[in-house]
Amino acid sequence: MSKGGKVIKEWNPGAGNTIVLSRIVTRPAELGGDRVILLGFRYRPWSDPKVQLCALDLDEPEKVLWSKKHRAPDIEMPEPISTQKGDYFRLEIAKVAEIFAQSPGAEIITVHALDRWSATVVRIMGLDGSVLYELWHDGMIKDIKWLPREGLLIACGYNSEVLWRDREGHPQVQYMPRPIVIFAIRPELGKIYREWVRTPGGAGTVSPVWYRCLLPPLAVDSLVGGNEADCILRTSTNEAASVDFGLGPKGEKPPALIFSLDVTGRPVDVSPSDTYRIREGLPDPEVFWFGDLPPIDRLPPRDTDSTEPP
Repeated sequence: MSKGGKVIKEWNPGAGNTIVLSRIVTRPAELGGDRVILLGFRYRPWSDPKVQLCALDLDEPEKVLWSKKHRAPDIEMPEPISTQKGDYFRLEIAKVAEIFAQSPGAEIITVHALDRWSATVVRIMGLDGSVLYELWHDGMIKDIKWLPREGLLIACGYNSEVLWRDREGHPQVQYMPRPIVIFAIRPELGKIYREWVRTPGGAGTVSPVWYRCLLPPLAVDSLVGGNEADCILRTSTNEAASVDFGLGPKGEKPPALIFSLDVTGRPVDVSPSDTYRIREGLPDPEVFWFGDLPPIDRLPPRDTDSTEPP
């Protein structure tokens, strides 16, 4: 971390760990009017960090203004809708944005995921460390983006409530057994939902603004192969959300499809990357679309592992 070109302090998160947030921000007068360092760390699975998110005094970096840990009481999962268990939540994403006009200063958007399971929580926090909004999703969230004009928070990742074979009219697929999804929520100041996002046939109770999945599953499966799907959100000039799915083995430039979606979650364009164009055997980009998540046809027994990551 540097100030005016001068290094203030260095942090080494350790092997296998990553710094996901490193920002200097000025807090408004209501919160002290000071300049603070925001730090967030993503730790490797099975590690036991003392702090994942914190604010430090810029003038005295050793002075911790507030900190958040990875277990209760800082994070408490609602009643699980499957066999998920545990209490260690990794910080996966942390971003700073102006969300609530009624709240002083900017806010911190965070995504925490239950270690080795699919429970994920989206939080919006104030610069004083207070939780201003919270909502839970069954499935890893890979990226999140704030659209200020629409007041929407867009998230993409996986739905892990059940496998494809347990959804209406769909067979099991080989490589990508869970739907790839994108959804929108409209955060409200002070709404702390220790509840799950509602999906068709699911057990969640909080309705999103919209919720879509990438279809058809067999085409997605042939595109992904044996690799993990990487979902990236970005904002175009008209503030529509674009979802960039980069797929391929590590160490190579993956073939990618860029789906441009409007703010209602409907696709308006799809374009393949240069790597995608020259790679043989990949599905025609025009066969993909974003549609409603098919309803759950049957819930698996609670002793199955169908909700393990992603």
